[in-house]
Amino acid sequence: MGLFKSYNIYVNRKIRLLGYVVYPVVLIIASILFAGITYNLGGVLALLISTPFVSVLVDAFADRLTVGPIFAEKGKSEELLKSSTKGKELIQGVIHAEMLLRLFQGVITFGGIVLVAMISGHYMDMMDRIVSSACLGFFTFYMISTLLIQVSRDTSNNDEITILITVMLMLGIPAAIGVASGSLVFIWILCGSYLIPGIVFTVMSLKSLRTLVEVKWYED
Repeated sequence: MGLFKSYNIYVNRKIRLLGYVVYPVVLIIASILFAGITYNLGGVLALLISTPFVSVLVDAFADRLTVGPIFAEKGKSEELLKSSTKGKELIQGVIHAEMLLRLFQGVITFGGIVLVAMISGHYMDMMDRIVSSACLGFFTFYMISTLLIQVSRDTSNNDEITILITVMLMLGIPAAIGVASGSLVFIWILCGSYLIPGIVFTVMSLKSLRTLVEVKWYED
């Protein structure tokens, strides 16, 4: 069974549309307002600073409504899938597709902001700063979102989730400072600092998925 076929079967269509279509479009429209209409560099940079934080909140909320409970409940609500020969394949497909779609969402969102800035033609002398800031925004979103979702999937307590979100968002403060400073060296150092942990957390998520379907599903 294909990854996205599994995802489409398991996740509500409205959630898919809101998270991976509506949300990026709204941000791209905002970038059109700042870059294409008002020619406001400050607005473009503010959008690049705020977008990772908002994206993390959107993803955390969406995960609680979709695949998060699979981990928090150790698949207790998935008895039919657990007893099916295709159950493991379906759940693995859902999680793998969710990870790929989250990356796609980030690329479309930040790439769209940069594209609008380029098309407007008013920021060509500042394009290095905008592109590097967009890359930092993407890596910030990628790292914090991956870590937050990985940790939050181990609990169903909403108060704990709120605390986790608050703590995780604080990890993005250096990125906000980097974008505001305009130092390309500082920005790219931060890009590496966020990318490497993001990859590590992705590997952890894959190992957690394997533990779920091979061990936790069969615990009392």
